[in-house]
Amino acid sequence: KIYKEKWKGMLHLTVSFANGSLARVSAINASLKNYKPCFFHMWYLKTFWESGKNSEKDVDIHNYEDIETESPILVGEIEDDLYKDTFGKERNEMYKKMIGEMKGFYGKFQNHLRNEDNLQELVDFWLRKSSFLVLSVLIVGDELKAYKGTNMEVSMPTGSLCAERNVIGSALADDLTLQRGDIKMIGVLAVPLKKGLNNSRTPSIDLGKGIDKSSISFRKPFVKSLSFRKNEIDLQNVLENPLKPCGSCMEWLRKISLVNPDFKIMTFTDVGFTGAYIESVASD
Repeated sequence: KIYKEKWKGMLHLTVSFANGSLARVSAINASLKNYKPCFFHMWYLKTFWESGKNSEKDVDIHNYEDIETESPILVGEIEDDLYKDTFGKERNEMYKKMIGEMKGFYGKFQNHLRNEDNLQELVDFWLRKSSFLVLSVLIVGDELKAYKGTNMEVSMPTGSLCAERNVIGSALADDLTLQRGDIKMIGVLAVPLKKGLNNSRTPSIDLGKGIDKSSISFRKPFVKSLSFRKNEIDLQNVLENPLKPCGSCMEWLRKISLVNPDFKIMTFTDVGFTGAYIESVASD
């Protein structure tokens, strides 16, 4: 009665073919996706049941984006046009463009950072506060022009610049007539930098070839609680991606989406580009 005909679009039925708390939470979250609820995780339920009291320390609060579980789309299937009818021709080409540009960007860094001197400068100055590398690609205009940017962590907090805002600034510097409506999509990839041997400050770049597709099930933070055998996958490779834009970057992206509701974010499962997540920036 309240929603009238809209109730059909707000009703979701989710079936989970697994048991355990994780499966149940995933099913509940998927069913409530339209409402984007927050989750309260109570650690000591027995104490609560017996005494009727609970401490703030016993409760973890997670927003919807943190708890959201969603299977990635296999990159190879996008590249093979298997989703062409689902996405539509133009959007499918944009997704393929993003994947190709990000792969090329990552490949360029692989080659550049094989030189130890280049890697040393990157870590000692450009990423001196975090040793954490993020790559971003921005797709602009109907011609799908691509811009590239990285994060810079020279000093914290005011001296740091995220890859997403950096690449938007690069696009504007290249074309001062840039319109927000021309910005189609932004992609983000975290590149894990591992600590080197002998306690050296210089890390080695992770040149991972991808991970087992069967291990890609849950987005952060659930992935941190899963038990993986170290000889199967690179734990750091999994934990760093998918990497969503930070709060400051999301403020920029939301303002862009005000004039372009179809503005998308693409993140990846790993540096081997096994899978991709595609999300709308605009809030429902």
